[in-house]
Amino acid sequence: MYNEVSNLVVDQKIKSFLRKRERHPLVKQNGSIHSNSFEQTLTSKYPTAQNPFHSNSLSIQTFVIEVVEGPHKGESLSLDKEVVLIGRAEWCDLQLLNDRWLSKHHCELHISSDEIRVKDLGSRNGIYLDELRVYDACFLPQTRLRVGESVLALNSSSEEKVLRIPYHDDSCRLVGQSSKMRNIFSYMERLGKQDVSTLLLGETGTGKTSIAQAIHEQSRRKDGPFVVVNCGALPASLIEASLFGYEKGAFTGAHQSHRGYFEQAHGGTLFLDEIGELPLHLQPLLLDVLERQQVRPLGSERMVDVDFRLLCATHRNLRGAIEQKLFREDLYYRLATIELEVPALRERIEDLPLLIQMFLCELAPERRITLDVDALEKLKDYLWPGNIRQLRNTIERALTFLEDDVIRVDDLYLHPVEETSLYTLPPSSQSSKQAQELVDTLTDETAPLKDLMEKVERLILQQTLQACDWKVPPAAEKLQISKVWLYNRIKKYDLPLPSKKERG
Repeated sequence: MYNEVSNLVVDQKIKSFLRKRERHPLVKQNGSIHSNSFEQTLTSKYPTAQNPFHSNSLSIQTFVIEVVEGPHKGESLSLDKEVVLIGRAEWCDLQLLNDRWLSKHHCELHISSDEIRVKDLGSRNGIYLDELRVYDACFLPQTRLRVGESVLALNSSSEEKVLRIPYHDDSCRLVGQSSKMRNIFSYMERLGKQDVSTLLLGETGTGKTSIAQAIHEQSRRKDGPFVVVNCGALPASLIEASLFGYEKGAFTGAHQSHRGYFEQAHGGTLFLDEIGELPLHLQPLLLDVLERQQVRPLGSERMVDVDFRLLCATHRNLRGAIEQKLFREDLYYRLATIELEVPALRERIEDLPLLIQMFLCELAPERRITLDVDALEKLKDYLWPGNIRQLRNTIERALTFLEDDVIRVDDLYLHPVEETSLYTLPPSSQSSKQAQELVDTLTDETAPLKDLMEKVERLILQQTLQACDWKVPPAAEKLQISKVWLYNRIKKYDLPLPSKKERG
């Protein structure tokens, strides 16, 4: 559930859903979506979209990855997960601890019915297929994968196995059948077993708080407190006292002692939302608490031991903030041992039926609510600047004014979306300057292929947008790509979209 509620309320809601599923069988009418089943398909039109408590299965060929060279020669791993992580860290599926040239989380394998892909996770020394450096490529049995000092081979057999594909996380708090969400589910399973600091990145409203709480509920600290702190909502004058706590009389108005958020999270998880809004002068204090595992309340001479797992989230570009001297680099690396990119709703539109199913069951568990197919198509075509939070509010508003049990197009109110409302982007360089930078890069023999490709892509996108008067739909059509894909690239390369007024 994407709203912020207590563990007790969540448990009660899930139990309530399960009690009601027998009384509300799915009804299929002209491809409409009904909200009253957790055991069957949502709609005849979308037969692969399953309920939030369902998992799909995939029949795949049996593969084993074997270390044929390096410090761990002879070790092997059967590929029985959709995502397999390789690195030095203990949460990796194939842990090559003695390979000194390997990163903590070096690369990952994605297993599907037709191929196995290997993806670099920003490793320091890269990944190579038959001595060719790659970033995202198909891993075939006849090739060799080199990571650090180790060389890996892929062995297959004629036997087949069934691979479980979950459409939900283990806490049943999150749902999704998109590849990006399934990738997050696979990481959450590992993160729950470790106290590693995790940074959630993504736009506002994508469900970062729900992911943080789901990680907490799957961890060894699940019986401890889950403390949520929105760094952007705390007044600057009170944020230090709120985090560290204070003794009675520490300052004017401190009429009694107060345990700070660090102490409140002892034995559990502390979730610092909007960590990018934390004032610069408090960042070294947070770093000190993380290193020492101790806090000193304001007005106190004693140090208090604290033991908590830290999760953070932000919608800001922290790397850019570091360059602008607005965020400490050492704190960033302390927080971002693992980074999870939470996709925007427009990047996971295939999850809409699942999300709608969940919200309808949550908001109207006693009613047989039907979502008309045309209404669903309208929701799928929308760009969702407010993401999951906006979708839930849209469904809730439709239910509030619904006179019968069918949600139609006219029942849905969606705010008009201007292209510039999706991203707030900084001004970028002139095309001529970027063209010169591109020439300089192309003549630099040491420049990685990935950098060359990104610079070429950025310049092509900017020139195409300029030629189309900075209008995304015609630019996407001209490039023969989807609007969503183009919006994602606009965000990645910080390309400015002038407002209609600026375009004249």
